[in-house]
Amino acid sequence: MTNDKAPLKSREEIQELLPLYALNELSNSETLEVESVLAQDPELRGELEDLRAVLLGLHFVPLNAEGSEPLEGHKERFIARVQATGAPALPTPSSVNIPTRSSTSGPQISPSSLSKPSSSRRVARRFPLPWLSVGIGVAVAVGAMTLLRTNPVPTLVNVAPDAAVVVSSGDNLVFASNVQGKYPIVVMDKNGKMHPIKVAPMAKNYWFTEAVAEGGKVYISCGANHMILVVDVAKGVVSSIEKAPESVAGLSIQNGKLWMKGAANGELVRLEKGNVQTREIGRAAQMSTADYMDAVLPLEKTVWVTHHAAGELIALNSDTLEVEKRIELGGAPVALAHWNSKIMVLDMSGRLLWLDDSGTLERTLKLGGHPDKLAVQGDYAYLSDRSGGVFQVSLKSGVLERKVQFTHPMDITALPDGHLALADGPGGVVMLDKNLQVLERIGGS
Repeated sequence: MTNDKAPLKSREEIQELLPLYALNELSNSETLEVESVLAQDPELRGELEDLRAVLLGLHFVPLNAEGSEPLEGHKERFIARVQATGAPALPTPSSVNIPTRSSTSGPQISPSSLSKPSSSRRVARRFPLPWLSVGIGVAVAVGAMTLLRTNPVPTLVNVAPDAAVVVSSGDNLVFASNVQGKYPIVVMDKNGKMHPIKVAPMAKNYWFTEAVAEGGKVYISCGANHMILVVDVAKGVVSSIEKAPESVAGLSIQNGKLWMKGAANGELVRLEKGNVQTREIGRAAQMSTADYMDAVLPLEKTVWVTHHAAGELIALNSDTLEVEKRIELGGAPVALAHWNSKIMVLDMSGRLLWLDDSGTLERTLKLGGHPDKLAVQGDYAYLSDRSGGVFQVSLKSGVLERKVQFTHPMDITALPDGHLALADGPGGVVMLDKNLQVLERIGGS
């Protein structure tokens, strides 16, 4: 098969493609050609960065917190630059009605209208320069269609392209993606508005393992960089970064005490008002970043910790951090929850265990697969498996009631309204009812 389009040679033609490139709407050959030119042209790369900032401003609502760079500044500088070339007036973001998220109950676009990106490109190419007035129009039109898709649901700026962790903080939902970039963390407020959180570059690509919330702050562990990002949700900023044990995976907070567990090195760390206490509770083990997983469950006098590398559940005095009990469970225990005076333990080898408060095993349910995250909502446990399955288990009867297939579940959390939120890897963030029916999809790649 021959290509019926001549190769793009001029810089102007590459400029015309930038809006569609920013929206991932180009063919493979066009993408390669654009990237080849971008690699050699720093000025063009700057234009692309500004264009992406404009798209971000059209979709996101910045919180304008102290110390953060307002996205509006990008937008105004970029529009002023283009209009200085004599371009016709651009539509302002406030005049463009772009939905903030996609919903299965929202408006639908016919399949025929979604299958014509090439015609949009032809419209854009009728105009040589200035290109942005057409480019923004194409970007908004294509972006609006993209936002309304429901399976999968990418967005203008690729919200949650690789959703790794999700947690609720009051009326807000906070999620983070394992992608390198300025805005890996997003807050979605109660009105569905998205607020991106700027994060400084890190030494290694993000590998977020856990997120917990208390007192208007969200704590997100990054196992690859051995740190905890503390997000002030109301201000929309990373307010501090705390050092964490190497391979940090288990994370919990209770009454201002932050507990952190290193999956590979076997350390438990407690941080309280700047004071750090560390306890070695297990041998170090060799494991890949993808295997960083463990759990911490602080109760009134005891803190329970898994050390999955050894198949152990460990009880420590919550004040002195002295080890009081080691329970050999076998397998690979990686997640914990408290339900009806029971300690629920999820074993990644495919078991859900019920233990009493003393650590005595009372019941075992064999599930199959390799579930690694656990959430409890009412009398049900919800387990996620990276291979795609999400399990619903009745904690009263000990019966697996249903299993639903998703994309690549990485985390699941119970929400105050009785629903659930699933961080579904490239499938974005999925809102679920108690029976695992999809209510809404947010983002994705």
